[in-house]
Amino acid sequence: MERIDLKGKRVLVVGLGRSGMAAIHALRRLGAEVIGNDRKSRRELGEVADQLEKEGIKLLLGSHPIELLNGIDLVVTSPGIPFDNPILVEALRRGIPVWGEVELAYRISRAPFIGITGTKGKSTTATLVGEMLKRGRFDRVVTAGNIGTALCREALDLKEKDIIVAEVSSFQLETIERFRPLVAVMLNIYRDHMDRHRDMKEYIAAKSRIFENQTEDDFAVINADDPIVTSISQGIRSKVIPFSLRRKIKGGVYLEEGWLVSEIRGDHSRIIAGEKVKLMGRHNLSNIAAAIAVSMVMGIETEEIADVVLEFHGIEHALEIVARINDVTYINDTKATNVAATKAALEALPGDVVLIMGGVDKGNDYGELIELVKEKVRHLILLGVEIGKIEEAFRGICPMHRAEDMREAVYLASSLALPGGYVLLSPANASFDLFRDYRERGERFREAVNAIRSG
Repeated sequence: MERIDLKGKRVLVVGLGRSGMAAIHALRRLGAEVIGNDRKSRRELGEVADQLEKEGIKLLLGSHPIELLNGIDLVVTSPGIPFDNPILVEALRRGIPVWGEVELAYRISRAPFIGITGTKGKSTTATLVGEMLKRGRFDRVVTAGNIGTALCREALDLKEKDIIVAEVSSFQLETIERFRPLVAVMLNIYRDHMDRHRDMKEYIAAKSRIFENQTEDDFAVINADDPIVTSISQGIRSKVIPFSLRRKIKGGVYLEEGWLVSEIRGDHSRIIAGEKVKLMGRHNLSNIAAAIAVSMVMGIETEEIADVVLEFHGIEHALEIVARINDVTYINDTKATNVAATKAALEALPGDVVLIMGGVDKGNDYGELIELVKEKVRHLILLGVEIGKIEEAFRGICPMHRAEDMREAVYLASSLALPGGYVLLSPANASFDLFRDYRERGERFREAVNAIRSG
């Protein structure tokens, strides 16, 4: 793919988080004149501002003044900036292109992309796909995007024989223009991010954009068990590769007699027995099926795919077993930032759970959890600033307790847990009230558990 020429262009980067920083460095290498902007003050940005100014980047901090757009050729925005922010709205009104970091990475990279989206399971699936593709013919495989490493940090250095596995969120897909993944994966769609999207229709529309630039030469791996995903797939132009855990599905990957089976290459190939999978939960079998579909499309051998699945123990912060203390298992599922993910975590456990929930509500509907909480949760520990809605949802369902911080939450949970049971951190909420991000929340959980283990 021909790389876009940005030499001499004046580019405004709005949002100086991980993706914004990566975009700035890539743009500078391409010869663009870059201005950095963030609503945070210089004091709040701290070392980030110091570093950028040392590199000669002009900064305007503390607000998003419209006059910054004067003379600008391109705006690159971070996913955390809502698309209805006045500076982005005005840029579009003036005819200035507004790209997210995903679009920029796509325009400056020569490597093809595999794009993976969905409400839950993106990181696990992207990691699996990356490991599977490393067994193939590619010179280099990079897994990046919403999973942690910003795409622009890698995109410039990749060649045609490399490949990027990109985890992409609805926020990132809002700002694409030409982004066209060779393989686009839609894992599932559940209610999420209602604090950002006006309604489910808008959320689904954002997710669906992963397919909009694909042609008949591309592939769409879709979850045939999800009715919303199935309805989206009716209108796409790319070759549809379905996966299912519920039924045999022609030309795709499915679960049959306990085995994950592929018909993608025309034959009936048994890949791996479900009982050999190390990941907890039926939802992870679905993620594995999706990863198998991508890897089969990309030419990876069946034996290599099976080896990766056999060796895979999961990713940090997703149903991660931290410790077993006094016959109680402590599980870090901090990546569960929506109700669907917490539901999947509870479904994966047999019961006798002390559940730690709470954080920043994203327009959640906790009704989906009521029966599972009634069946499996002994005590519910609430942590965060927006827990009133959770208390209202589960009043009379199970005992609830408030905690001021993660250490208190874990200590309280350990005192309430019974031998053979579980302490599960699966918040169903974002983390920005008490923590920098979900990773910090998970680290604080791990530290508190380790403190209990050390006495």
